[in-house]
Amino acid sequence: MELLFHGEIMHNLVSYNQLAEWRHFEETVDKHNEEIDLINDYYNCLIECDDDQGTCKRICRRILQ
Repeated sequence: MELLFHGEIMHNLVSYNQLAEWRHFEETVDKHNEEIDLINDYYNCLIECDDDQGTCKRICRRILQ
């Protein structure tokens, strides 16, 4: 879509702010996915740990930090 503005043609009428909303959404999704991966790693650590429960929790908690 093109508009005539003071004798000049304008392109890309989507505003910078509208585009920034999508970048923010993408960053939020990426952060959420990273958090989910950390939680999955934590539970996998607990499942695979052969020590007593308290020791396993202490060791695997480091993954979340």
